[in-house]
Amino acid sequence: MSPRFQGKLAGIPNVVAIKEVLTDLQHLEALYDEVGGRIAIYNTFRALMTGLLLGAAGGFINVFAVPACVALARAYVAGDVPRAQEIQRRLNRCFPRGGEEALGHLGTTKVTASVVTGIDMGPARPPYMAPDDADALIRRRLPALQEML
Repeated sequence: MSPRFQGKLAGIPNVVAIKEVLTDLQHLEALYDEVGGRIAIYNTFRALMTGLLLGAAGGFINVFAVPACVALARAYVAGDVPRAQEIQRRLNRCFPRGGEEALGHLGTTKVTASVVTGIDMGPARPPYMAPDDADALIRRRLPALQEML
C-alpha cells in the first residue's frame, strides 16, 4: 500500500495499527510522514532498526528472528545504537530474501525456519522455491548473528 493510502487509513476510527513489510527508506520515511503518529506502525524485522529510528511501535518477526530482534531492541533502548545497527546488519545478511516481490522469498523463509529450528519443513512448492544455496548460506552466516546475542 502506498504511504498516501496508509495515511488515509490512519484517519479511520478503529484502525489502530499497520504492518509494513517494505524496507525502502524513502517509502518508510514517506509512510511515517503520512501517518504522522496517528496509528502504530510495525515494521518487518528486516527494517526494525530503521522503524525504531522513525518511531515504530515495534516489529513483526518470524520465529527464527525473535532472539536477534529482542537483542536489537534491548540495545536500542539502552542507547547502544552501534550494537543495534550491527545486529540489524547481521540479521539481514543471515536471513536474505530477494525483496517482497521475489517469488523465492517464501521458499527462503521456509528453509530458514528449518535451519534455525532443526525441524525439516520440506521444500517450498513451485513457484516459491528458495535458491539452491539458501540452506548453506544461512548455515554459514548464522554463527555471526548468534555471537551478537
